[in-house]
Amino acid sequence: METTAKDHIIETLDDLDDNGLKRFKDKLGETAFQGRKISRGKLQNAGTVDVATLLISTYTKTHAVQNTIAVLTAIKEVALAEELQKKDWSRGKWWSSFWSALRGPAPGSVDPESSGCAVHS
Repeated sequence: METTAKDHIIETLDDLDDNGLKRFKDKLGETAFQGRKISRGKLQNAGTVDVATLLISTYTKTHAVQNTIAVLTAIKEVALAEELQKKDWSRGKWWSSFWSALRGPAPGSVDPESSGCAVHS
């Protein structure tokens, strides 16, 4: 059976410790992507499978992965973001341009607005 985008997101989120997952959900809940945002209420008690399901149902598979990478990078989990980006299913020209825009000039530092998302404080 082929590994899906949801599987890759779950595997990546499973690599976060409890505090890292909490930071991920907090940043995800305050960030709008493609004009949509997942409410903090839905994320509060969600585990990694639930978060992956919310990401895909809200943003589609392709955007769910992009948004996961953007949030991981924003919370300084760059190694996990890079690992997710390198998964086999993610091949395509849009990845190289997306990743270049996301990473910007300084490795590990991201301006969320340049990646197509708006962070609300």
